[in-house]
Amino acid sequence: MKHLLKAFLLLGFMVFISDVSQAQLSLSSTKNPELKAAVQAGVSAYDLHSWDVNTVITQLSSARQALQGPVTQGTATLIELYKYNYYNNILVMLEYNIAPEVLVITSMERANLKAGGNMSLVDQQNIYKQTVQLF
Repeated sequence: MKHLLKAFLLLGFMVFISDVSQAQLSLSSTKNPELKAAVQAGVSAYDLHSWDVNTVITQLSSARQALQGPVTQGTATLIELYKYNYYNNILVMLEYNIAPEVLVITSMERANLKAGGNMSLVDQQNIYKQTVQLF
């Protein structure tokens, strides 16, 4: 009787461990790279179709145009250069029908690299927050 009880406890424990392992495997395989990038960058991810694409294009085109002068003249600050590259990358990638909710996250690192890789994460987060408020 004692052995039977131990066998049932062991079987129950093995089933529990198997269920937990499957749940962890399932969770890790469903995480998308954009969500991981948002978490790593310390910014909020937005659901797809949260914003009107035409509004995104209009707002970012206007913001990019305002930065065009300093960037082409070579007098842009690091933040202006980052913003210009950030907005430009989003606008270019929108031509490929990629959701802007994805691009605002994935463009952060690209813009930083184009700006020389010297932008602080806090500055990037602030620009991200300012940008998403435009939509």
